[in-house]
Amino acid sequence: MKKRITVLLVTVLILVTMLSSMTSVLAAENYTISLDINPQPIHSNTQVVLTVDLIASADSLTAEKDKLVVTIPKNVVYGSASSISTSSSIGQFQNISADDTNYYVTLKVNTVLNEGSLLKGQFIISFRSALITEQQMDVSFNAKLGEAEDNLEVPFIHGEEATPGAVFSKYSMAPVNPENKWHQLSLQSSTPNRYELWVNVPTKQQLTNVSVSDNLPEGSYLIQMQLALGSEDPRNQ
Repeated sequence: MKKRITVLLVTVLILVTMLSSMTSVLAAENYTISLDINPQPIHSNTQVVLTVDLIASADSLTAEKDKLVVTIPKNVVYGSASSISTSSSIGQFQNISADDTNYYVTLKVNTVLNEGSLLKGQFIISFRSALITEQQMDVSFNAKLGEAEDNLEVPFIHGEEATPGAVFSKYSMAPVNPENKWHQLSLQSSTPNRYELWVNVPTKQQLTNVSVSDNLPEGSYLIQMQLALGSEDPRNQ
């Protein structure tokens, strides 16, 4: 009887030790991230807000796991990397890098926490979506921190002002007058007065000897013009 009790106690001790080890492993990896985008789907010429929620225990984040990287497709962003803005309650913005297809927005997460405390907050990224794409498409976003990762695929849809089959299409960041459907220019800032005139997209018709002209409102003047020719997407020029 004593022998059975001894064996039983040893077995219980072994089980307790194993459970303690498993608990330690889970605690060391006790952090999660989730990715959300508003609006869904994304329409052209729209303000987009991308939110990453992070929940992490004090012992789950280290100096080797302090980089939260969010991947954003270039072709969904209007303008350059400088047009992307960020804010966060869980760390400090570090940089925006890029390759041929994506922007990589990096946040250095705060890893200095009191023992037993919990880090909970958001990393918010906002940008204006592209004025036009050649076709409706699905765009993929990604958020990654250490072993934790979340992916989200969202449709990107042409704006209502796009005319299928049109040889000329004009897009602007300026608000539209609901009465006459004209874009309203700002007298305070030139930023929303920027527009793009696309020729032969997405119809890809064969055009020769084409002359393109446009009128400016009285009292205004052109401060910059960029011309992109060829089959390459003008936003990449």
